[in-house]
Amino acid sequence: MDYLLYLSSIKYNSLSEDTTISQSNQSLNKLYTEGNFEDVFSKLETSKGSSEYHYNLGTVYAKNSELVKARKHLELAYKDGYAPTQTLNNLNYVKQKLGVVNIEEPLSIEENILVFSESIPDFAIISFPLIVLILNIYFIKQLSKYIIVLLLVICTLPYGLKTFESSVSRSLSSKDLKVHEGPSEIFESLKEAPAGVKLYIKKIHDGWALISYPQDLRGWVREEDLLTLEGLK
Repeated sequence: MDYLLYLSSIKYNSLSEDTTISQSNQSLNKLYTEGNFEDVFSKLETSKGSSEYHYNLGTVYAKNSELVKARKHLELAYKDGYAPTQTLNNLNYVKQKLGVVNIEEPLSIEENILVFSESIPDFAIISFPLIVLILNIYFIKQLSKYIIVLLLVICTLPYGLKTFESSVSRSLSSKDLKVHEGPSEIFESLKEAPAGVKLYIKKIHDGWALISYPQDLRGWVREEDLLTLEGLK
């Protein structure tokens, strides 16, 4: 299924005029533009679990002003590399509506590395090193041993970044959450994580999650109040 709609902060552009779109998808566009969201949700169930499904569902949730749910599904579609330009546009639209853009601005080196590593598609872990190794073999006689060693080190970068990324799990706050200094209600709450903000969780302890990033939101929140972005399929 092609992606259903393209969101922007100015207007919603339907793809229904594109002659390459199937009749079924044109029907979805029609239901969408008419505001028949329940019928759209029902039809989308036929493609449940696919990256297209998450893109379309996230887009419809955004139009229906269910922004936290919209972000959850658009994040997964983007992670899977589905229609990256459109998905990123929709995702940025939702983040602006949620008011979390400034909060999620990376401040530390670690945060910048996490954000960058998330932009690397999973297939790059294999394809990028493979391309570099093939070039190494092809040009081995023309390259110095130092260049060869440097290229081999570069081969490991995607894997290293993904390994660092896996040291934390990603979640969204399902609502405005009080952030406590420790894993219990008895600890003071000095901060609040707004609904829909992406949180990088370092560990879980007795039903409480430790926020590692964003840096300004470090502290503990209830695990039950989080929407995981891991293994959503």
